[in-house]
Amino acid sequence: MAEALSRPDLLPDLVRHLDRSGELAAISAVLAAVPSPNSTDPRFNDSYSSSGSTLAAAAPQIVFRPKISVAEVADTNTDLARLAMEEPASFNRLLQVVILKLARQQEVGLAASQVVVVPRLASLLPFYEHEVTVERCLGGLGASPRLWSLRRAVLVAVSEKVKYVSSAAYRCAGEACGWAGEESVYVKVFGPVGEGGRLPRGQECLGCGAAMEEQFHRRDVSERVTGRVVTATSNVTAVFRQEEATLLHLGGEYELIFTLVHERDGADRRVMVEIFQIQTKHEWTMITSLS
Repeated sequence: MAEALSRPDLLPDLVRHLDRSGELAAISAVLAAVPSPNSTDPRFNDSYSSSGSTLAAAAPQIVFRPKISVAEVADTNTDLARLAMEEPASFNRLLQVVILKLARQQEVGLAASQVVVVPRLASLLPFYEHEVTVERCLGGLGASPRLWSLRRAVLVAVSEKVKYVSSAAYRCAGEACGWAGEESVYVKVFGPVGEGGRLPRGQECLGCGAAMEEQFHRRDVSERVTGRVVTATSNVTAVFRQEEATLLHLGGEYELIFTLVHERDGADRRVMVEIFQIQTKHEWTMITSLS
C-alpha cells in the first residue's frame, strides 16, 4: 500500500517552486531520457535506494537530485519550507509524487519504487535553532527527523563504499512479552550485510530478552560511506551517501546538514549523524590539535 502524504495540500506550491527554480525542467529532462521498459541502459541502475538490495532483483532506479533552497521555498510557502526542515522524509515523498505525476504526463512508465529522490538542501531557515554549537552539543540532542547544521566539522577517518543496512524492523515473537502486540520495532543498525544477506549481529528484545524476528520486507539497504568527524565538542560517526564519496578527503573541513540518529548496541544507543548535504570549506592539516 502506498504511503499516505502528510500534507497533500502543499503539492501545488511545491510544483510552483520547482518550476520557478528551474528544477521542474531538469526533472522533465531526466524523465525524457528514461529508457523503455525493455532497455538495459546501465545509467539508470543506482544502488543508493533500498531496492538496490541484494535480496531481490529490482527494476532500474532513477535518482533525482533537485537543488532545494529552503529560503526560496519559504518565499512560496512557509509551511512547505518548514516541512523540508522538520520532516524531510515527508518532503521527499512530496517530491516523489510530483515526479511520478510528471512521468505520467510524459507517458513514462515508472513505479514509485524506481524513483529515488536525493535533494541537495541549502539555506536552512531559523524555524528552530538548527545550528549545533558549543552550547548545543550533539550528545545533548534527542533523536528526531528534523535537520540540523554544523558550520565546521573535520573528517578524520573514512571507509570504503560498502553495502549497508541503514535501518531495519524487528518484532518480538514472545507471547508473554509486553512488546508482542506492537507491529514492529525500528532499530538503526548500520553495518555491512553479512553472508546470505543477513545482518552482522542479532537483536534482543529490550522487554523480555528474547531474540527478535526481522521483518525483511521493511529492511532498507543502500551503499554508503562512513567516517568519523570531529567538531568543537564531539567525535562521532557520520554516514555519507555514496554520491558524496568523491568529495571526501581526510583532513577536509566541511559544513554539514544532517539528521541525528542513535545506533542501538544492545541496551545502549550511540549518537550518529546521517549527512544530507556537505559543503567543502578548506583542508585542515592540524588534525591532531582537535583530537
